[in-house]
Amino acid sequence: MKRLFLALVAPVVMLVGAGCLGGDDGAPTTPKVTTPAAVKSESTEKPAAQPTTSNDGASEASVPAGSITPDGSWVTYTARDGRYGFQYPVKGKYAPAWGAGMIAKNDPQLADGCWQFEGKTTSRKATVQGVETCLSSMVSGAAGAETYTHVWLIPSATGFEKVTFTKKRAYADFEPETYEATLDAVVKTLTTK
Repeated sequence: MKRLFLALVAPVVMLVGAGCLGGDDGAPTTPKVTTPAAVKSESTEKPAAQPTTSNDGASEASVPAGSITPDGSWVTYTARDGRYGFQYPVKGKYAPAWGAGMIAKNDPQLADGCWQFEGKTTSRKATVQGVETCLSSMVSGAAGAETYTHVWLIPSATGFEKVTFTKKRAYADFEPETYEATLDAVVKTLTTK
C-alpha cells in the first residue's frame, strides 16, 4: 500500500517542485508593447508627494512626472472586450497584486468619479488620452507592516472599470513614494477604444 501511495504521489511532488503544475497567475504570456500615453494632471500647485486627503470627496494632487517608466519586465493587460488596457510590473518589490471588475455609476462608494474607502481616502485625478480617471488610495495596518490599497476608476458607458491594486509592505527598504510613482506610471499607460 505504501509503494502504491509513493508511486502516485512522488511524480506529482516532483512536477510541483519543478514548477510544472503551478497555478496560473492570469498574466498574459506574451506581453503586448504599448507606448505610455500623455498625461494631463488636473491639480493645484501642491508637491507631488503630498496629496490632500479627504473622506468626503476627491482631492487632487500632481502626478509625479517621469518618476518610473515601464521597462521590459512590464506586461500589458487588455480587458476581454478590448475596451481598455494598461501595462504593469510583474517583478520587484513594487509590483502590485491587482484585480479588475465593473461598478455602476450609482455605486454608494463613488464620490465625484472617485472611489471612497471607509476611512481616510486620498484621491487624485489624471486625464490620459482624453479620459479622466481617478486613483484613490488607503493605507491600513501597523507601521512597518502596512497594506496599500488603491482603486483606479476608468469611466465606461455603463459605469466604471474598477482596478484594485494591493501591496503589503514586506521589505524594510520599501519606499511608499516609489510605490505611488509606480502606480502613477501604470495609469499613464492606459489605452482605450
